[in-house]
Amino acid sequence: MWNPFKTRAQPEVKKKRRKAPYIKLNPVSRNLFSAADPDRNNSTWDSTPVPIGKMIDQKLSVLVARSREQISNNDYARGFVREVRKNVLGHKGIILQVRGKELDGSIDAYGNAAVEKAFKKWGRRDTCTVDGRLDWQRAKRVILNTVVGSGEQFIRIVEGATAGPWGFAIQLIDPLRVPIQVNESRLSNGNIIRHGIEMTPYGRPIAYLVETKAGVLAEPFRHSGKEFERVSAEDMLHIYDQEHPEQFRGIPWNHSSLSRMRNLAGFEEASVVNARAGASKTMVLKADPDVYEPEDGEDFAEPEIELEANTVVTLPPGFEPVDYAPDFPSTETATFSKHMLRGIATGVGIAYNTFANDLEGVNFSSIRQGKLDERDGWKELQEWFIESVCQRIYERWLQYSLLSGKIINTNGKSIPASRLGKFLEVEWQARRWEWVDPLKEEKAITEAQSNARKSPGEAIRESGRDPVEVWKGYAADIAAMRKEGIPEAMILQILGITATAQPAGVNQSEQEEDETDNE
Repeated sequence: MWNPFKTRAQPEVKKKRRKAPYIKLNPVSRNLFSAADPDRNNSTWDSTPVPIGKMIDQKLSVLVARSREQISNNDYARGFVREVRKNVLGHKGIILQVRGKELDGSIDAYGNAAVEKAFKKWGRRDTCTVDGRLDWQRAKRVILNTVVGSGEQFIRIVEGATAGPWGFAIQLIDPLRVPIQVNESRLSNGNIIRHGIEMTPYGRPIAYLVETKAGVLAEPFRHSGKEFERVSAEDMLHIYDQEHPEQFRGIPWNHSSLSRMRNLAGFEEASVVNARAGASKTMVLKADPDVYEPEDGEDFAEPEIELEANTVVTLPPGFEPVDYAPDFPSTETATFSKHMLRGIATGVGIAYNTFANDLEGVNFSSIRQGKLDERDGWKELQEWFIESVCQRIYERWLQYSLLSGKIINTNGKSIPASRLGKFLEVEWQARRWEWVDPLKEEKAITEAQSNARKSPGEAIRESGRDPVEVWKGYAADIAAMRKEGIPEAMILQILGITATAQPAGVNQSEQEEDETDNE
């Protein structure tokens, strides 16, 4: 008989053995070029390439505005401009050295000197620029400052009576006067306009549009309610460091570091505020709700208390002081600032120790390697500046000056214009740097010369001087010492020459006769 209260045997439940969790990797993450994977980390990363011209249309004005603001207010941004100017130009600037030769291959010393003298005379303040404000040295500094901060510089060549006493001058134009957003896909003459520059469909500049005041020109170019002067490309130099194909406008050199500079400046400002608050021991009052209860409709107002040194303040009823002493600056402040400055220095291409003016912990090997890399960058910029600015302006100046008869030779006659090709052979001596350990550097130069791996002239040029001028200095010193009756042996000793050298003006036969008489 069935008993409902009888307990039935429960079937045995088999327990499953637990296994370690298995994480399945996304097969896409193991492919090549993982930076292009559409994963969560890359969701906000741009995935559509944009032509450089479109980026210039949309963002160049903002970049220039922010770059100029940082250079005006940020110490590091301003220091970067100064470092560029100091190392590319130096205190003497980039010096012209004319190397014109005669038909027989000899150097035309008098003609070269006449051209150099005329170019130096033109470079004075009243003749170099149309406004008579800048000499050639200062003009180069302004050009370089503008290129660094705004990415480009427009230099207009002016000839004739309006150019000043010489009849040839340059005009420095603010890049903002050449509009960025003026674009035309097709003009009546078949050309196009990109970023305010009229050019052929292949990109060769034809003319530049320069914003001018209304009513100044008889037939100005009008666009969006503004009037522009059309300046021929033959009379305009557009100076910028091109990095991309079809890039027709320059980009500020510190563009990749602007965000980091601003963030560091904001961090330092907040740190100073906290540090001043901590040093001042600011008093913060806290209202006691059990004692101080504002009436209905009454606004809560904290009492104003002026704190002075060595004073005792009695608090009003219902308020009690609260300690407010921020622990700042902390030990991590310097570490964070150094990390940010390293990134900025890398972006602008300068060694961190130079950019941050931080020589703490620097040894000879580290500073040597840093300076070598940095100076290679300066030499590259020097060659760019020479080719883009110095050479192009000199060629136009030489052509005008020869045609107008303004270069006078030592015989009192003007050098004819037919000698143009001869005096286009020039060299530009840029600044060079003293080494960290001058004694070791001089020994290395001496060893290189003795092993025929470096000529004396090459060593002098590396020091930033003209070998011809050095030889002239030697000759003048030797002639002056001989005139004062200083013995030849002492002159050789003064010059540091230990080998036996034959005095000038004494030929071999005279020397042999003297030796025979002595015997």
